[in-house]
Amino acid sequence: LKDAVEYFDREHEKTQKLYGSQLVPGGYYCTVFMWNIMTFGLEWTLKAMYYDPARFERLQKKFAKISLRDFRAWSQCDVKAFISHDDICMTEGPMVSPHWLRRHVFPWYRQLWHDLKNKGIVVLFCSDGNITKIVDDLADAGADGFIMEPSCDLSLITEKYGDQKVLVGNVDLRALTFADESAIIGEVHRCLETAGHCPGYFIN
Repeated sequence: LKDAVEYFDREHEKTQKLYGSQLVPGGYYCTVFMWNIMTFGLEWTLKAMYYDPARFERLQKKFAKISLRDFRAWSQCDVKAFISHDDICMTEGPMVSPHWLRRHVFPWYRQLWHDLKNKGIVVLFCSDGNITKIVDDLADAGADGFIMEPSCDLSLITEKYGDQKVLVGNVDLRALTFADESAIIGEVHRCLETAGHCPGYFIN
């Protein structure tokens, strides 16, 4: 654990110096579910979940313990915020049932984020796709905010959590990349008009 703390602290300090007064968060890419996807690919991960759920659960527990060591190390570093990334959604919503996530993933989130939150570090959850259907579960697990893709229902999430959580993003990059000037301005205004009044909303 000591080596991990020293490594994360050193890398964060080096990056923070590059960006001066800007806030540089800590972060972790393979929180729980991403370990499987990065190691075996999405197709084989989903097959393993379906055909041998007991062995898959044991495997995921081993991956989660690696994350637990590193999250505890990050909690001892001089960071103000932390991005916990796990791609558990696609454009239409969670790639597996919310019921499965509630049993096998969200309890790990609660455990992984515990030490960070105890140190007053703001935990932001980030996933590809549409987190709208599970946003309450993420909040219940302890997420202090959400980094959102445009498929998420910004209006609903703002109504529920705009006064108490950090909300980041929802701007459609397709508009920024391919649209004309008026459409680009319109897309940014859409997000600002929906969530810009919230104390913790950030364009991304």
